[in-house]
Amino acid sequence: MSPASRRSAISHLREAHKLSERRAYRLVGLSRLVARHRPPRTDPDDLRVHLKKLAMERLRFGNRRLHVLLRRDGFAVNRRRVHRNYRGEALQVRNRKRRKYAASTLRQALAAPSRPHERLSMNFFHDSLSDGRSFRTLNVVDDFTRLSVAMEVDLSLGGESVGQALDQAAAKHCWPKTIVDNGPDFTSKHSTSGPRTGA
Repeated sequence: MSPASRRSAISHLREAHKLSERRAYRLVGLSRLVARHRPPRTDPDDLRVHLKKLAMERLRFGNRRLHVLLRRDGFAVNRRRVHRNYRGEALQVRNRKRRKYAASTLRQALAAPSRPHERLSMNFFHDSLSDGRSFRTLNVVDDFTRLSVAMEVDLSLGGESVGQALDQAAAKHCWPKTIVDNGPDFTSKHSTSGPRTGA
């Protein structure tokens, strides 16, 4: 027997034979929780149709803004019902992909250095201490020998600190022909005592 027919049998037993509710449920073999359960309300078809129509008209609107428009159009629905139908119709707004622009200048491959101190590469690295404070390290490497000619560590490394580190490295090893910076970090008004760096 289906739950609906069992509910009918329970009603008959209670009305015709004057049985108590507990006894009638026990005789039929149906839990009172199951008998009292009512199926959830189904969403009206025109709600989904109107939601899809609004979503097609306003492609960048999410479920919250569409909910406001539905309420304005006379639909007495809460936000959760709109969100459920919104997801059921797969109307989620897709994330916009950032447009990739071509570089204004063509990249040129760097020729391999042929001797020591011909070209240095420098870059910043970041990390944090156990107390949460962050610090930076400046690393300057000879591209030919792979030797680290300078390493500076501080909580903050400004242009003056970078210039001093390069001056000390030049005093010890001599100035290279070029210095390559691997990133946009090296933008400063401070200058060194040697030749200008190049990318």
